[in-house]
Amino acid sequence: MVQTHSTWKRYLGEIKPAFVSADNGFIRRYYREWHADILPILKHYPRAAFIVLEGADHSLQIEQEDEFNYIFRRFLFKE
Repeated sequence: MVQTHSTWKRYLGEIKPAFVSADNGFIRRYYREWHADILPILKHYPRAAFIVLEGADHSLQIEQEDEFNYIFRRFLFKE
């Protein structure tokens, strides 16, 4: 994660609490299954979009806030 004062504050408020309460066993199983299955599933959703952002981490909404907001707005409002 790109660390600035702002991203650190958001991490502490948005990300860290989830890590503390997460069921890590479930997450590991889910990630393995989801990651392996996502691309074949996309063919069943013709309006779906699969976006890969170079350098993206699991905290995209914090460290690449502008890109995240742009993509999320396009999703919400079908721009």
